[in-house]
Amino acid sequence: MAALSTRQEAVLAFLPLFPGVLSIISSSLLIRLCVKRAVKSSSSSTERGGCCGGYCGGCCSRLPSSPFRRILLVMSAFDLLNTIHVCLTPFIMPRESSDNFWVVGNDATCTLRAVMDQWVFPSFAYYVALSFYYLLRIRYSVKDSFFGKRIEPWIHAFMFLYPLTTTIVGLSLGVFGYQPAINVCWVVPNDRCDQRCLQIIIWLFGGIFFVSSFFIVILNNLLIYCYVRTARNKSQRLSTLSTNENASRINVVAVQAFLYVLVFLLTYTWSLILRFMVVVRSTANPYPVQILRALFLPLMGAGNLLVYVRPRYLQVRTIEPGRSRLSAFVLVVLHDSDRRKSSRSSRSLRRSNSRAHGGSGRINNSEESNGSCNASFLARLMQSSSSAGNDGSSRIVTSHNSSSGHHRSSTALDHGTDTPLAEVACGAIDAGTT
Repeated sequence: MAALSTRQEAVLAFLPLFPGVLSIISSSLLIRLCVKRAVKSSSSSTERGGCCGGYCGGCCSRLPSSPFRRILLVMSAFDLLNTIHVCLTPFIMPRESSDNFWVVGNDATCTLRAVMDQWVFPSFAYYVALSFYYLLRIRYSVKDSFFGKRIEPWIHAFMFLYPLTTTIVGLSLGVFGYQPAINVCWVVPNDRCDQRCLQIIIWLFGGIFFVSSFFIVILNNLLIYCYVRTARNKSQRLSTLSTNENASRINVVAVQAFLYVLVFLLTYTWSLILRFMVVVRSTANPYPVQILRALFLPLMGAGNLLVYVRPRYLQVRTIEPGRSRLSAFVLVVLHDSDRRKSSRSSRSLRRSNSRAHGGSGRINNSEESNGSCNASFLARLMQSSSSAGNDGSSRIVTSHNSSSGHHRSSTALDHGTDTPLAEVACGAIDAGTT
C-alpha cells in the first residue's frame, strides 16, 4: 500500500481521540444502566424468592437478570478496552516506526499493543452472540431460562478463553512484535515460527473469526427479516387481533436487532476492508478507508448506547411531547429514577385512552409492573393516535384491554420467567430498554 505523509499520519493519530472519549463515556453509562437495572431486578426477584435469569447465589444482586443485559454489559466492558486500544495505538508504536513526535513507544509497548489486539476480540464477537440471541428468541421462540442456563455460559466461556489462549500461545512463541512492512504491532515470524507458521497464527489469532463474524451476523438478521416479513404478511392476510398484535411486537424487537447490526457494520467494515487490502497486497491508497476506520471504530460504545435507550427515549417523547429531544435523552440516560414518574404518566395515559374507546380501563398486569412493555404499547398507541377515529386504532386498544382477560399476560424478562413468541416485544426480550 502507498506510504502516508506526515500530515496524514497526524490526522489518523489524533482523529480517533474525540469519538474515543465519547465512546468511553457512552460505554460507561451503558454499564451503569445495566448494573443499576440489575440491582432493581434482583431486589424484586429476591422478594418473590426467585433467581435472576437462572443464576442463583450471592452474585445474583450484581448480575443483570436477562441474558440480553448480561451480554450487553460484558460487551460494553470490552468496548471500553477496544476504544482505549484504538486511541492509544498511534502513540505506543515503537519509535523506530516513525520520526513523528507523538510516537513514544518501544518494543514493550508494541508487545502490549499486540496483546490488547487479542483481548478486543470479544468486542465484535459479542455482536455475533447478540444476533444469535435475537434469532433464537424471535424466530425459534427459545425460552429465556433455557438460553441463560444452556447457551449463555458457553458464550462467555469462549469469549474469555479464546483471547487468554491466544495470548499465552503468542507470548510463549514470541511472535508478538513490530511488522515494518505494514507498520503494525501484532504477529511476526521468528526462529520458532516461520512464514507458514505465521499464516496459520494469523488466521487462528483472529482472521477466521473476524471474517466469519460478518457472515454470521448478516445471515442471522436475514433469517430474522424473513420471519418478520412472513409474520407481517400473515397478519395482513388474516387481519385478526392476535396476529396483528403478534406481528407488531415482533417488529418492535426486530428493529432493535437490526440497529445493533447497523452499529456493528458501521464500526468494523472499514477494518475488514483494510485487512483485505493487506492480504491481496493492494496498491490502492488506503488513506480514505483509514480515515473512516479512525472515525467510526471508536464510536461503537456510543452507537450501542443510542440503540439501547431508543425505546425508552421514544416513550418519554410520547408521554411528554413538549420535552426537547436533548432533555428526553438526558432524562433516560442520567435520571433513571425518574422512570417511575414516566411509568405513572404512561399508565394514566393508557387509562384515559381506554375509557375514551369504551374500554374497562383495566391495565395489563405485566405492563403495570414492567417498564419494557410501555415501549411496545406506546408504539401501537402512536399508530392509533396518528389515525384517530378509524377502525384500526379502536381494534388495537380493544385488543389490548380484552387480551388481559383472554390471553396469558406477558411477564418481564427481568423477573426471570419465560414468555411465548407472541409476547416477545412486551416484556419477553426487553430489547434495548433501560
